[in-house]
Amino acid sequence: MRKVLLVVAVAAVLALLLLVKMRESDAVNDGVAVPGFFVLIALAALATVAQAVLARRGRRGE
Repeated sequence: MRKVLLVVAVAAVLALLLLVKMRESDAVNDGVAVPGFFVLIALAALATVAQAVLARRGRRGE
């Protein structure tokens, strides 16, 4: 499960970088880019927090 969350976090960060690059080149307007930034940042943050929670639970069980 932690590997899946890691892949989700990495994919969200890569998509965020791609969105920034597309916004820079005017391929995407602000109406798409701004909500996309927030969604991708939130997704990466949630995946990272879930990884931390799972890691902490795993340590407690040992």
